[in-house]
Amino acid sequence: MALPLKIARPPRGNDPEDWKDWAEEVERVMNLLLAGSGQTYTPTNVTTDRVFDANATSLDELSDVLGTLIADLKTAGVID
Repeated sequence: MALPLKIARPPRGNDPEDWKDWAEEVERVMNLLLAGSGQTYTPTNVTTDRVFDANATSLDELSDVLGTLIADLKTAGVID
């Protein structure tokens, strides 16, 4: 995705117009990120799992955690 996604630093002063412009830029970038590429994620055979031991886990468990994360992001409306 070759989009200008860099956000400038927030204004240093208290000028409301500067803060408004900065907030509009943040909103523009967030909308671009949330729009994504139009791809839809559809994991299958996922067992809800939000916990794993980083020192002793399996590929199956990490796949369930990732599938759960994708489902949670879909429910929140962050991704399709």
